[in-house]
Amino acid sequence: MKEKHCKDCGALLVEKTCVNEGVVPFCCHCNQYRFPAFNTAISAIILSPDQTKILLIQQYGSKDNILVAGYVALGDNLESTLNREIQEEVGLSVHSTRYMSSEFHSGSNTLMCNYLCAASSEDLSGTNHEIDHAAWFSFDNAVSEIKQGSLAETFLLRAIESLK
Repeated sequence: MKEKHCKDCGALLVEKTCVNEGVVPFCCHCNQYRFPAFNTAISAIILSPDQTKILLIQQYGSKDNILVAGYVALGDNLESTLNREIQEEVGLSVHSTRYMSSEFHSGSNTLMCNYLCAASSEDLSGTNHEIDHAAWFSFDNAVSEIKQGSLAETFLLRAIESLK
């Protein structure tokens, strides 16, 4: 149980079985179940305009190649977050957006929602301060270059399989 206190009254939460939901934090003072909060984020498999290459990035001093990703801001939806994050991080506009799948990442308590899309350009001159390096890779090279064992790799492999 991650959250220890009620978000409304501050009372200590206890674990209690909720019908059809399993064990859920419960506030005895408010007499309410307090379903755990989590973050929501997008990740993007960005294809080149001719759809033969995949964009991978490195950021925050890491040499690991990953996918563009970002958190959903309060009031945003997944699609607006996808477009905003891609524009902010790598300066690209995308089209032909398709939702692929989602996975929960326990390390950051985040539901990651993955999309496949095509960029309008291969021009990476618009990358921002969050990106240390961005490059286009063939499908085969992207598979070998992406961070092994990562959620990004899982999403990439699924997407490539769906494109066959």
